[in-house]
Amino acid sequence: MAETLEREVKDILFQQKKSVNIHRFEGGDPIETKRVNLLAVSNKYGLTVLGGEKDFRVCATLKLLAPTDGYAGVSVPLPSSGLCNLAFSCDELCLSACCFNNDMLNIQLYDIRAISKSKVNSSFCEVSVPSQLVDFRWHPEDPNRFAAVFADGGIALYDVVAGDDGTRSISRAATLPPGSGVTCLCWSPKGKQFVVGKNAGHVEQYGLACELKKTHGCPAAGMSAVCDVTWYSTHEFFVVYDRSPADDTRPAFFALLGASKKGGNDKPVWTNFDDIYYGFGGARSHFTFHAIPEWNMVLSSSARSLEVAAVGRGASGAWQHWTLDDTGRAELPLNGDDEQYPVGMALDTTSAA
Repeated sequence: MAETLEREVKDILFQQKKSVNIHRFEGGDPIETKRVNLLAVSNKYGLTVLGGEKDFRVCATLKLLAPTDGYAGVSVPLPSSGLCNLAFSCDELCLSACCFNNDMLNIQLYDIRAISKSKVNSSFCEVSVPSQLVDFRWHPEDPNRFAAVFADGGIALYDVVAGDDGTRSISRAATLPPGSGVTCLCWSPKGKQFVVGKNAGHVEQYGLACELKKTHGCPAAGMSAVCDVTWYSTHEFFVVYDRSPADDTRPAFFALLGASKKGGNDKPVWTNFDDIYYGFGGARSHFTFHAIPEWNMVLSSSARSLEVAAVGRGASGAWQHWTLDDTGRAELPLNGDDEQYPVGMALDTTSAA
């Protein structure tokens, strides 16, 4: 059965286009054990955002990838250090920057149009939460809604609200309280529900008022917490389980959850791909997903692996781990003799890039 879950693919190749030294963190690596995403891309406007220790930089993607040394862009200073997440809203007009410092999470929202024109380098609204950020997701169709998962196991859904005077503010729309055991979150493709992973190993679906819709059990007994999840289609979820607290040598566990189409809490169908990342380094447990539905393909990276993994749907309709040729894999380059691990992954689809 393991043979049917893995296939060599020769007609997909990745090629490194350029390596750029963006930021150097002083005093060692402050993000060694944190879940971070310090890279965001706007394909609509051709922009790349690069996070640093005390600022982030907005660059034109084509200039960043040009075959010349260095890069151009607008530097935006942060009100505090500890940047942990950068993300674009679905219309790609708003950029969120989340910083955690002095036990306080600060979420800043920026107008990307004003920044790219070098007119304004400050946020238009913000919200603070006395907890560390674990996951952050913009709504896939509503540019004025986002969700955050906190280290205390709780969730908050937020709305960006316009006032009568033209100013905007952030309002909390729905919550799951601290102690709910949530470890990660992903919206459904149309944003009518969201799915969460739990520290007990199961997966749950919720409505927009944070009401429980459906629970999916673990793929096997003794599973560790769900580390990351993505909602690919109506009844398909990709789930990554972290190393077991009782056995930190066990690699990450990548699985496909096929939910019942009949509703209710019927037993889900799990497909186990085991470890597709082949990761080793560091203590960070963070996995990112980028779905390419047009190619029936999902790209996924691990904060502990040099290589981006690819999973695709074959001619039979079954999902498989695609192993690429040694010369065609997306791998992080060495920094001298030292290995490097990702602190963010984005997919650029601009035609000229």
